[in-house]
Amino acid sequence: MNKDLHFSFNGGKATILEGAIDVFKKIIEKVHSVHFLNLYNGVKVECFGKVLSVENEYVVCEVNLMQILAMKEERNAYIVQDEYFAKNIVADIVSVDIASSTVTLKNFTYANNLHANLRKFQRVYPNRYTKVILSDENGEIQGNLYDISEGGIGVVSTNCGTFRSGGTIKAKFSLEIPTTKEIKDIEVNLKLIVELVYRGAVRYCCQIIDGQDVQEVINQFTKERVIETIKELKEQLNLYQ
Repeated sequence: MNKDLHFSFNGGKATILEGAIDVFKKIIEKVHSVHFLNLYNGVKVECFGKVLSVENEYVVCEVNLMQILAMKEERNAYIVQDEYFAKNIVADIVSVDIASSTVTLKNFTYANNLHANLRKFQRVYPNRYTKVILSDENGEIQGNLYDISEGGIGVVSTNCGTFRSGGTIKAKFSLEIPTTKEIKDIEVNLKLIVELVYRGAVRYCCQIIDGQDVQEVINQFTKERVIETIKELKEQLNLYQ
């Protein structure tokens, strides 16, 4: 069997995927741009990069500096599927060259989904320690706000609640609006989407299901945090220029 061919199973059917290195070689010939997508502190960072060279298992690409910093943050490079790549690609970062805005990649793996690309809303991290109380008819637990978007929140807790998947949870917490520093108290009903256990803690991923007034505050907060996060990233760029 050709070692450069990969199999993807979908609905019980096997699809043969062309080796990523061969695809990169075609991209150089066609002068095709590659769509890179990463997260920086939860915020999407993306650009269209240029493939400069392919040698053995190494591929050198030219991308902008913001993308390089986002790649370093996630410790991987992510490429969105297109007419050349039949699936999304995850790659290891071998090295970066800030002066030439290039990154050398290897170990290319096909991925069905990129979490960043599936997000309907920009997700941001809180700008300060934020305590959250989660409760339902069976009791309550305390946790910390992990991230927040216009569509939902993530809460990390060392306590394990009795919440059921798909059930309704009430959340209480406060947000500090970045521009005004005003503290806004939030009380909102959520739908528990998934409960993840990682390193002795539980992460509750929840969808917002009501609260128009509260929704406006959350929308304002997330939009301002996106602006703040991009500003922080640009300030880091100044250190390299």
